[in-house]
Order: sequence, then C-alpha cells, then structure tokens
Amino acid sequence: MAVKTTICMGGIITYNPEIDRLTQCIQKAAQECQKVVVVDNGSANFGDIVQLVEKFENSYIIKNESNFGIAKALNQVFHEAAKQNYDWVLTLDQDTVIPDNLMERYSQAISNVHINLAIICPQIHDDLSGKTWPVLNENERERCVEKCITSASLNNVKMWDAVGGFDEKLFIDEVDHDYCYRVRKSKGEILLVDNVTINHTIGNSKIYTILGKEIIVRNHSAFRKYYITRNILLVDRKQNGRITFLAIRHCALFLVKTLIFEDKKKKKAVACFKGFVDGMKGV
Repeated sequence: MAVKTTICMGGIITYNPEIDRLTQCIQKAAQECQKVVVVDNGSANFGDIVQLVEKFENSYIIKNESNFGIAKALNQVFHEAAKQNYDWVLTLDQDTVIPDNLMERYSQAISNVHINLAIICPQIHDDLSGKTWPVLNENERERCVEKCITSASLNNVKMWDAVGGFDEKLFIDEVDHDYCYRVRKSKGEILLVDNVTINHTIGNSKIYTILGKEIIVRNHSAFRKYYITRNILLVDRKQNGRITFLAIRHCALFLVKTLIFEDKKKKKAVACFKGFVDGMKGV
C-alpha cells in the first residue's frame, strides 16, 4: 500500500547565501514541501534572494533587518507553521540540497513507527572526509539517536511548542544539540532513518594526518569561535547543572587545534578566550 506523503512546511534560513546553491536548495524544497518559507537574517544580497524566492509559487520570504541568529530565525519558521496549521517542518540550511526520496522516506517512518516521534533525521555524508555518520548497522532501517543537526531534519511542531522552541540566547552554534536534549527530556524521540543521505561539510574544513591519525580542522571564523566555545559551556551547564571537566577539555582542545593548524591565530584565540569567560559566567 502506498504511503501518504506527510504535509509539511519547509524552512530555510539565509545569511549572505551563494545564490546558485540556494536556487537548488529552494527548488528541491518546493518540490518536497507544500509551502516553503525563507527567513533572511540581513543578507547583503537580499534583493537577489527575493527575486529567487518569487520564482516559486509556494514560497515566500520573511526579512530580518539584521542577523538575529539561527535560533530566532528557526523559531520564526515554526511560528509560521503553527499559524498555518502545519504539523511538521523540514528545516534546511541555505546550502542543503535534499534528495528526491526524502519526504517519501520520512512519511514511511511516520506511518510505521509507534513512538513519540519528535524529529526524523538523515545520515550525513561529509564531502571532505568521505565519511557518513551516524552509521546504521547493515540490517537497521532506523534507530533512535541522541541528537542530530537541523539541516534536512523533519520536526514536529507540537513538540517545538512543548519544549519552548529553540534557545535564542545561543544565537548560532549548539542550537540543534540543545534542542535535541530538551526534546529527549520531554520524552520525544529522534529517529535516524536509512536511504536518506545529505552532503554536508562543516566550516572550511581541512584534514591533517599526524602519526597516522586524521585530524579534522573546521577553520571557522573568529565570530564562530566565540559562539562555539561559549555555547559548549552554556549547554553543558543546562544539561548537567554545572560545567563539567569534559566540556572544559572540549574547549581546550578546540583552542589547541586552532592555534596549531589555523590562520589568524591571535584573533581566533582571543575569541575563544572571550567565549570561554562568558560561558563560565553563563552570559
């Protein structure tokens, strides 16, 4: 028996996107979703984005005057979905091109599973390393996981409302992991499915080999270094009631890799330090 396609809204967050790639992203989303909303965070090329969005009848755009962060923009998408009575939102990065079978496979999972389903997510293929993660065992069709990234994930709108949405204080990094933690705390399940894979590379990544061990360096900007470091600590405190040694170690290793392998070392190190201080303070 054919599986009925799940009705959903697609949500794409943009900030100075590469227009050709965004075109592919919206085109695929408009095919898979009944409606697509693009929330722009103050892009310099906003006019180009508007012209692009207008080409798709089931798409529209919301303009933010400045960069309010990924968390606030995601909440704007979900508010739109709730207002228009959508049960599901497909969240997408501006450079994510989803595969043809994505909503078919997600709809199949919704029909077959009997759990409190909050998020359905794909496997991620890292273009740089050639690795796919998380890994499903040979005979597994799906598995509940602890966390996932927002890109190409299908999210239950009622669960978003129940957990209080995305934490806008985090602004950008760790937003997805924090949300997943609160979903699971509310007894929601995150389902990883097979036969859906998206290509995704984090940052301007490079791989170095030292003593036979591969080290992936993301080469994020100083702006991102601050938020990554700060938010690792903020989320750790939220989850554990205190900042743990593992989180501090994570931040230290993050700084060490930056100093050894990346350019603009001083600027990035200062950003990491500021992020660490603010994270420890909880601000």
